[in-house]
Amino acid sequence: MSTLKKLYTKIALLTILIPVWGQSEWPYDFTKGAITLDIDPYKPEIRGEVRYQLQASKVIDSLYLDARNMVFHKVYLNGKEVNFKYDDRILVINKNLKPGKRYRLQLAYGVKPKQTVYFLGWQDSIAE
Repeated sequence: MSTLKKLYTKIALLTILIPVWGQSEWPYDFTKGAITLDIDPYKPEIRGEVRYQLQASKVIDSLYLDARNMVFHKVYLNGKEVNFKYDDRILVINKNLKPGKRYRLQLAYGVKPKQTVYFLGWQDSIAE
């Protein structure tokens, strides 16, 4: 096979694969969410609880949630406390979910935000 033909073959494969790599369709859909926050501006710290309703679009064995630099105190699925894994970036809940069934996910957490949350007027001299 000529060098030019090999090059065209590689370009064609990349053209086909790049759109597939860029797709990140999750096999579950969050349909509702509610959050309760307790903000302590003196620490500064935020504690909260979030409740989700979700549905799986196919059979899955785990939920993955992006959750950077948080501390999870409790995780519940359909009202029952579940085990989870967390690496300071991703929260993983190893539970089998069936398609079409509704699930309730509840997370109790704490976070000390490093950016985008400002506790102005509490630990500085900024006027109200």
